[in-house]
Amino acid sequence: MKKGAAGSAGASRVPDSPTALAYAAGLIDGEGCIYGLCKMRGPKLHTIVRVSVLMCSKPTVEWLRDNFGGSFYALPHRLNRPDRFLWQIACSHVTPVLRAILPYMIEKKAQAEVALKLAELLTAWGNPSGEYRRDESRTSAENVEARIHLCAELKRLKRPWKEVA
Repeated sequence: MKKGAAGSAGASRVPDSPTALAYAAGLIDGEGCIYGLCKMRGPKLHTIVRVSVLMCSKPTVEWLRDNFGGSFYALPHRLNRPDRFLWQIACSHVTPVLRAILPYMIEKKAQAEVALKLAELLTAWGNPSGEYRRDESRTSAENVEARIHLCAELKRLKRPWKEVA
């Protein structure tokens, strides 16, 4: 992936405008991805939570970056496909954005609620500053179990057609 223009990475921020929050919620509901992953690497559980939007409209993806922070990437075209543009926020930057847009979400509201719990769990553990740490080997068994459960729940919500009756 190739990084975009200057200011492509940064802490999240939340605009004051309800219109901007509703628009962002609609973009994430329709074109976005709310993602959580728990993976064991040796004795350590690494956990990632991310919100992203991938689309062909560069101005829209730049608008997300300009209004909510995060990262912007330009993905070059392949064969007969147009260029695509990616905006994403991850780790502790997910929390303020999801809190702000949650009242406006419809389609992915349940996913956003689970991702918010996961992000808050990650930033709450041993991080009074709210900073996210990838090395979480010293967390309690309860914390690890909760993260694994939330990642599994997020995966289930993303694939409702795979549920067993």
